[in-house]
Amino acid sequence: MHFQERIQQLSRAHEAFKEETTLAHRQHMHDHVEEQRVSRASLEQLALKTERSLRVESEGKRDIHSIIRMDYEAMETRPVAYFYCGSQDQAHRTAFNICASAIAQLVPHLDKVPSHLLDVHQVAMRHGRSKVSEDDEIFDAFKHLVATFQSTFLVIDALDECSEASDILSWLEDILQSVHSFHVVVFSRDTSLIRESLGTHTSVRIDAASLNNDIKTYLASAIDCLPCEEENLREFVLSTLSKRSEGMFLLASLSTAALQSATSQKDMLAILDTIPAGLTQIYTLILKRLATESEARRCLASKVLRLVCFSKQMMTWPELRRALSWNEAEQSFERDNEPFKKTVSELCFPLVEYQSDNDTFRLAHLTVQEFLCRGVPKPTSSQALTPLFVKEADAQKELAAITLASVADAQVSHRCDVDLETSPLLAYATKNWCYHFCQSPWDENLGNRFLEFVACSERRCTWILRWLLLEERAFALQQVVKIQRLVQERFTKCGREHVSVIVLLKDTQRALFHLDKILVNTPSLRNGIRRSISNFERLMCVRDLAREYKLAGGVEEGVKMFESALREADTLGEDVTLGSCWLLNSLGILYDQQGRTEASRMTQLRALKIQETWLPENSLDIALTRNELGRIARHLGRFDDAESLHRKALATLGKSSLAGDLQVVWTKNALARAVLKQNRPDEALVLHQQALATERDRLGNDHPHTLWTLSDIARCYEAQGNLKSAITFQCDLVERSQRTLGPDCLDTLWAKNSLGRFYELHGELEKAHGLHDDALRGQTVQLGYSHPHTVWSRQALAGLDKRIKNRDDRRDLF
Repeated sequence: MHFQERIQQLSRAHEAFKEETTLAHRQHMHDHVEEQRVSRASLEQLALKTERSLRVESEGKRDIHSIIRMDYEAMETRPVAYFYCGSQDQAHRTAFNICASAIAQLVPHLDKVPSHLLDVHQVAMRHGRSKVSEDDEIFDAFKHLVATFQSTFLVIDALDECSEASDILSWLEDILQSVHSFHVVVFSRDTSLIRESLGTHTSVRIDAASLNNDIKTYLASAIDCLPCEEENLREFVLSTLSKRSEGMFLLASLSTAALQSATSQKDMLAILDTIPAGLTQIYTLILKRLATESEARRCLASKVLRLVCFSKQMMTWPELRRALSWNEAEQSFERDNEPFKKTVSELCFPLVEYQSDNDTFRLAHLTVQEFLCRGVPKPTSSQALTPLFVKEADAQKELAAITLASVADAQVSHRCDVDLETSPLLAYATKNWCYHFCQSPWDENLGNRFLEFVACSERRCTWILRWLLLEERAFALQQVVKIQRLVQERFTKCGREHVSVIVLLKDTQRALFHLDKILVNTPSLRNGIRRSISNFERLMCVRDLAREYKLAGGVEEGVKMFESALREADTLGEDVTLGSCWLLNSLGILYDQQGRTEASRMTQLRALKIQETWLPENSLDIALTRNELGRIARHLGRFDDAESLHRKALATLGKSSLAGDLQVVWTKNALARAVLKQNRPDEALVLHQQALATERDRLGNDHPHTLWTLSDIARCYEAQGNLKSAITFQCDLVERSQRTLGPDCLDTLWAKNSLGRFYELHGELEKAHGLHDDALRGQTVQLGYSHPHTVWSRQALAGLDKRIKNRDDRRDLF
């Protein structure tokens, strides 16, 4: 068929096709856009209105977006930053990543780096971070940066494809209100979330008629480049393709490119006659072309489509190349069978396209994945096409096998100092093998391979260490614990035995110990390191570990490990003792969980004495230890001492950190709890609200730390006697906790207890009873009949039953 032949020709020269059609498209659209319903001039005027925010709603928005970006970039006094939210990696579609990317794009417009950015960098260096992360006050830095320009534009494309659109919209709204020289253009489908968030700002809806006019203009220009000169033929081609494009530039560009190789009027009409209408038909024809390839090429194309469709994040070419060499039958990577980049590029185009700027392969459009996962269309059902369609279960299972084999490789499974250039898939596998394992259907062989890998504690510890060194998000250690729990739950659901909770907690503890021993200056390790772990972040994880140990009944196990690590450190000399102060801090936290409060206090005092001897007064570690002592003082009922210690820590942090630093936020929350204990709820509320604002910016609305602060604020309102506000905040907390942590999470159950208590105080006894009943059922299953939480819930229900009965008796009496 003519069209299939033309698609095959395009595949052999797709780099030139992409450049020429894209440039031609943009140039012709630029030349004629003033004639369209949504013109360049009108868009610019709309974006510069008082609202300074423009929302463009359309299914085919990307090409018009290209023009707006091009026009704004031409304005030298108006720098523009661009971010595309359609990346496969959900972890990189966040407000933080948009902010960091925008800063990187805008800074080159300045003669020198702004002082505020330098301050952020210096603080990060003091915390041991060499690369920007969520631990840094990046949002405030962005505000200061855009304020230095006379006018700044941020263009965000495909916002509707981002899972964290709500947080991004909140951040944009804050910037728009704070910096009047800031403008934003958002391209999106019309969703209720985006409509509600940006409803007060200017919006333009690009309907089908507008798109068809744009496409017709593009086609007219593209047809001028075709080899035919007859006007009647050109008009016929324009009319035919305009109808068949269905408002999609993708169809229009594929169709006109196919006509480029026509040799005569008869040949052009024959090609035109075979061009299908609709993406489904055109994708089907592309697969039919693939089905005519040799068996080896068909298998390669099928594997590329599976991996590209369901990889957790876009793989770089070295990562994809190594993954494609996996032989499931032999359970090994065949280095001599790694495909050529050119072969993959030509074979899978135009379904998959190569991006040279970041050396990755990605789907050409979201509709490609939708088509491939939908299955063989019934009218064109063909046995030959079936292997080319993608089943998510098969793809996840294959990715799980590939990534597990990568981390279990005997040459790297016991080493952190691995050169990622020689083991290109290791970074991707380290961060994502658990995800793919949990997403894939249960397979006995894969499960056995997993058990073989985790049977060795050294391998488990090495994986955690490498994950920590590669992970860029804040509180990476807590992410590790969460991932381990997901894997354990997977085994539990399948009725298989796995390592105990306490063993998992010990693995994370060992990783913390080994982190100090890694030689980070070795060249091979430096290739893989992305960030370091501050002592503050270690202790945040230790607090979580201590809580998990207590719930699992294994606090004593954690104490023994820290005591052993301290004995080892103490034998190595005074300098190492200074370096091991975080071990003393951690041991103090575990003592506190054991109820050995005085032992905890003495341990923290020992750490403080060492730090004050060897460290400057403004050391962040001294502030950290003072905060721990303040927390213990609060537990001992010494609220004045607790407040004094937290204020000293806050003063120290104020000299060395920015206001939005997470250690500052933690200190404000701790100080507020001490203040609340002294019956000063107004003052405590202000501190918690300051902390909450930063946590929402830095960590998101649903992060556990943000949720804990919501609970603190609810208690402040309760202390004020404002039960209505207390209930509002606690309801929000319960809803978010159920969604984020799960309905059976112990934090969620305890949050229900608190909400029930508020309802009881408010006189809404039935609502209180239902919440306590839900909490009791979950606590009984997870903690047992005699656990203090279970006992509390049971007693609360008994008290409510008595109150409800007395109330009903009084009603009957009257």
